[in-house]
Amino acid sequence: MSPQLLLAALGGMSVFVAVESVGVQRRILPPKYRQWLDFLPVQRTLLALYAVGLPYFALLSGLLPARFLGLRGWDILAAAFSPRPLSQFVPQALLGLGNTLYLWLPDFGAIITVTAILGGVLLVFLALNRTETLSPAVSEPSAFTALLDVVHWGFYRAILWRLGGNLYFAVVGGILLMTLEWVAVARAGKFSPAETKRLALRFGLGLVSSIAFIFAPNLWLAGLAQWALWWSVYLVVHLASSELRIANE
Repeated sequence: MSPQLLLAALGGMSVFVAVESVGVQRRILPPKYRQWLDFLPVQRTLLALYAVGLPYFALLSGLLPARFLGLRGWDILAAAFSPRPLSQFVPQALLGLGNTLYLWLPDFGAIITVTAILGGVLLVFLALNRTETLSPAVSEPSAFTALLDVVHWGFYRAILWRLGGNLYFAVVGGILLMTLEWVAVARAGKFSPAETKRLALRFGLGLVSSIAFIFAPNLWLAGLAQWALWWSVYLVVHLASSELRIANE
């Protein structure tokens, strides 16, 4: 099997696992097993193995070079944090971090600008909706969830970039794949309206960071920008909700 075909199969398997696992958990498994899977450490372990494990395997196996994932500076960081005596580890780690930040300098402006513009549009869109209905749907930002979303979106985008050789096509195709996957997941899992709204918010955040990735293909910074935008949405919505509650009292 050629590397390209294997990579495409890995992406297809990722979509299949996402949809089937939710369907099995919500519809087929007996309640006692469902409760076990809802146990937070178990749930997070399985999600990490799925969302991070597959792209990590593709990276280590050479199917996906780091640049397609947007891991700019990966080689520098890997060398800087390789095992060595403590007296050498600290200066090498600091030097590696400094060199990586220097490598990221051209990306900061594009990431901040695009995220600020599109994030502002997202905030205006949310402001047009009723604040009291949005407040329960906009959950407190989770670093773990943000990490999984950023890596998962990046994995599909990287596969398409590697296969097609075009970043713009990869970003658009990755967005379409995520749309199909999350719609199928929501239907298979019979999500409640609140769960659907939370998923829609995460999709909006992923959409913003994906578009920012076109202008600066740096997964690290795109992920940090998505995390910051999530906090901005959360603070704005809940601040407005608190003010509305006080005014009604």
